Amino acid sequence: MDALLIALLASGFAEIGDKTQLLALALAVRFRNDGVVLGGIALATILNCALSATAGWLIADMIGADARTLFFALPFLFAGVGMWLPVQRPDTVAGWKIGAFLTTFLAMFILEFGDKSQFIVAGVAVRTADPVMSAIGASIGITAAIAPAVLLRQQLFMRFPLAMVRKGAGAVFLLIGALVGLGALGLM
Repeated sequence: MDALLIALLASGFAEIGDKTQLLALALAVRFRNDGVVLGGIALATILNCALSATAGWLIADMIGADARTLFFALPFLFAGVGMWLPVQRPDTVAGWKIGAFLTTFLAMFILEFGDKSQFIVAGVAVRTADPVMSAIGASIGITAAIAPAVLLRQQLFMRFPLAMVRKGAGAVFLLIGALVGLGALGLM
């Protein structure tokens, strides 16, 4: 249950105000079919999280306990730094003519691949040795964070202080990563 909750919260907060929300907004405006866009986002997210959790699970057996803890800390540090950097607008894939679902699925899969949430999922899977709950939690968290961009469209970005939430979550990620990392190195 720890893996589910940690992955859900960390991955969800990591996506707030991020390029995935911006791409989801562009796709929602372009296709005007919320259900299909959300379905593509959910499938891309589930597949990415499953790949990340599997990678974490495979790595976990190859490293010792302190290394697993350090591996858990690093994605939080990287996510924290990334959340303090300006968000670059993603390619809106306007030229893609393969339908709403396939465009959304492929664009989100590519954008999420190697993103900070994937590393968080892998880190949680390494630390908790529970790849299934890590993948499920992160899939729920990421989809829940991106869905408001589809459903509320521009209102989400106008009504909510996403930049402030990003900075606050980034600071929390940096603190968690630093404390866990220092503990893994035996400095705390």
